[in-house]
Amino acid sequence: MRGGARFDSVAAARAHFASGGVPRLCIFRGVEVEDVAALALELHDVTLVVDELDRACSGKTWRAPSVRRIVHEGRHERVDLWGSFRSTRNVHEDLVGQCDAALLFRQTEAGYYDLKTIKLRFGPAVAETVQRLEPMHFVMWSDD
Repeated sequence: MRGGARFDSVAAARAHFASGGVPRLCIFRGVEVEDVAALALELHDVTLVVDELDRACSGKTWRAPSVRRIVHEGRHERVDLWGSFRSTRNVHEDLVGQCDAALLFRQTEAGYYDLKTIKLRFGPAVAETVQRLEPMHFVMWSDD
């Protein structure tokens, strides 16, 4: 079993991969999401986990074409995508339409626009439920 590795550039990751294979866990710091997503598409059979995935898009426009490709065609490339967002309003509509499941964490009245977005996308019952959750608890929504 190969361990993990931390990379500060995709070029360093490629050099490492060429010499010793792909580690089971790769952590990238200070690397653009587009570059890591493109690498994931080259590698296949990977799960890409991105914090603040909303940086890959701006409203209806994708800033990261490789992330867009993973959202729409990742299953064909055997690339899964998990992402967190700073706000539910920042989640691209394509992603909501293509996702199998969403983890919705506690929202309070202070997050008025996030609650409004949850209500529109997932329904009023889900919006009410997330307000009653304890901290660090979540509701798992599925499009089944």
